[in-house]
Amino acid sequence: MLTTGGDDRSLILEGVGTNKYHIKPQPIDTGDIFRGSCTGNPPTERGYNAAKRLYQNQLSTSNKNNELLPQSELDLTLREIYSNQRTRLSNLLHLPPGAEIILVPSGSDAEYLPIAIARAIQSE
Repeated sequence: MLTTGGDDRSLILEGVGTNKYHIKPQPIDTGDIFRGSCTGNPPTERGYNAAKRLYQNQLSTSNKNNELLPQSELDLTLREIYSNQRTRLSNLLHLPPGAEIILVPSGSDAEYLPIAIARAIQSE
């Protein structure tokens, strides 16, 4: 699941077992030292287990194969999860009413936000 639905940055290279940033889609050992970046970080045991629980509890069917929900149900569930994350972050950061939190998959994608905002303002 960690290596699906993304672009070429999440593909696992054959013979290496990592993506192009040398990250494996499995938890790192607790004693490992790793460097992180906004591009990619290896999952910790805690993060990996939290993602696994989220998948099992909210994103997969209840059948024994743990298949992904049907697309329409998946879309609705993901909207609820992202809304919950934005609300939790807003509360932790004590943001004022009307402030927005925008979730993006990467720093490169975040660079497009000012352009999108400028275009939206200009069209008004």
